[in-house]
Amino acid sequence: MTKRTIEQQINEANNRLSRLKARQKKLEARQQMILGTAILSVGKDSADNAQSVLALLNKAKLSDAQARDIAPVMDQLRMTAKGKDANEQR
Repeated sequence: MTKRTIEQQINEANNRLSRLKARQKKLEARQQMILGTAILSVGKDSADNAQSVLALLNKAKLSDAQARDIAPVMDQLRMTAKGKDANEQR
């Protein structure tokens, strides 16, 4: 009977650990989204900031899928870096 109780305690501890790991992963994802949003917001403020953000993105090791997904944002930053409004396309 004691063995079963210990097994139950182990299972409960493992379940709690799983919940804590999930909560940590959710927090990290949220932090990354906030950071990305802040960096893009600053990057769109001026040509100098846009160039800085582009330089950081060019240094990042992105997968092909990530590079494809972020391409429109990089295009907007390039336009801002050239001193043009990102929404004003030819």
